[in-house]
Amino acid sequence: MWLRAGRSVCSTLNETALPVLETNFNKLSEKTIEYATQHQRAQAQNTKLLIRQILSQLNRITDIHDPKAVEKTILNAKNEKTKQPLSNTSKRKWQLVYELFCNAHNITSYNHTKFKIKEPIPIIPSKSQVERIISATPEQKCRTIFTLMTETGAEGEEIHRTTRSMIGLEQRIITITGAKGHESGNYKLKEKTAKMLEEYLAKHAEEYPFSNPKLMGQAWIRARDKLASDTKSPELKKIPMKNLRNYSGAELYISMPVRDPIGVMRHLRHKKIERTMHYIRAIVLPTEEDMEWTHIITHTIEEEGKAIDIGYTLVRAINETTALYKKRKAWWTRGDLNPRPLQCQCSVHTKLNYLPIFLSSTTINPLKIPKAEARQPQARLWSLRSPARWFVPIFLTFIFELGRTLPSPSQFRGHLADLFIRLLNFLFG
Repeated sequence: MWLRAGRSVCSTLNETALPVLETNFNKLSEKTIEYATQHQRAQAQNTKLLIRQILSQLNRITDIHDPKAVEKTILNAKNEKTKQPLSNTSKRKWQLVYELFCNAHNITSYNHTKFKIKEPIPIIPSKSQVERIISATPEQKCRTIFTLMTETGAEGEEIHRTTRSMIGLEQRIITITGAKGHESGNYKLKEKTAKMLEEYLAKHAEEYPFSNPKLMGQAWIRARDKLASDTKSPELKKIPMKNLRNYSGAELYISMPVRDPIGVMRHLRHKKIERTMHYIRAIVLPTEEDMEWTHIITHTIEEEGKAIDIGYTLVRAINETTALYKKRKAWWTRGDLNPRPLQCQCSVHTKLNYLPIFLSSTTINPLKIPKAEARQPQARLWSLRSPARWFVPIFLTFIFELGRTLPSPSQFRGHLADLFIRLLNFLFG
């Protein structure tokens, strides 16, 4: 009798009960991750794991369906281990995850507090540190992947997503699909790196030949920590694998003859120049003592023009026909781990049909440039024997003295226009 009465009461309550929100947390988190994946907010496995962990922690300490309670919890959140308040960066990360949860479950009443976040200075390892860690890696496949990351500036997840069809060994071109908000791009590999990659692909016939970023990161940590212990260099332990991307952008920026932030932005595949400038500010530029130079000696105007075309700058004029020019060696090799082959593939040299310049202690004039069939560079206005070399300073001094003697601005403008026309006729007439 009591059993029948209990069943009747339960059936009555079930019929009159109001609809409630879905309380199965696993379904809630999976739906959030699915939404984030569809909207390009969560592609890497680590990002999906982070979303699940933050939602689990919020669900444990507050009502996850109440936006006001969640925001109050985020503002007062503390680290479970240290019992210290979370940083603004961590709080903002919690807010972003909860925003994904609200968008996935059609919750529109969430208004978050804005935090002032100061981004830390990026860690950019030196060239010697990166080369030492890569050389200390025992596995050849890991050395290939790390070298590929230093050359392309790709993340571990981006390398992992690269398929065999995205690699052209004949043209030495690899296509990188962007992750974490990065754009996609193509990269021309150096000859040595292309050979390493060819050997790697011969041993790994899978469609996705590269390991997942977690395994690559573990291999990097093992090689780094062992090298730090053997050489007693504790500073190496501060370099994670993801900083190879910072290193790649910094090496490109330092090696440019004219430092171009847009070129670094294209190399790192950033969508906004502000993000690129955040990394450029952390680059320590080399001093004059750290730079290595190569030089040439010119004897004719044609040689001067060709030297300027390939990036040389004037040091001093020896006499009316001879001048000394110099250029940084870093630009010739573009600061890469592996220098270019003897036959330079630079676009400027290829277009003008120039060959590399090799210095020798026995050669008086190391400038050996064959005549270009497609184009002959014109003589520069500012070449050594041009009248502009000596006439322009005299002309500017005369203009200054003329402005001091003529009281009327209109007279000064008239004289200035007349002298400018005479100068043009003298130089180009």
